[in-house]
Amino acid sequence: MDEFKKGMALYALCILVIFGYQLASYYFPFYFDDAFISFRITENIKDGIGPFLFKDQEVYSSTSLINPYFNLIPAFLHGNSWIEFIPYWNGALIAI
Repeated sequence: MDEFKKGMALYALCILVIFGYQLASYYFPFYFDDAFISFRITENIKDGIGPFLFKDQEVYSSTSLINPYFNLIPAFLHGNSWIEFIPYWNGALIAI
């Protein structure tokens, strides 16, 4: 019975951590590492410029290699209002 209680406590802790990340991503959408740079790179990819921070400089300057590409999913699904869905998207990615 003790093992069951420990397992349930660990499970509850994991749920609380995931819920905490979800809550933080909702209230602080730019709380995550270099979010503004990732969003700018995502916009440039979406606009056909490429994975660059500035359209006239072909330099990939994000510390995250994959986040701008993950952000393209809500960008394509929601059109111009995609940035409003980023808090939910970041929370979902963290939960996954």
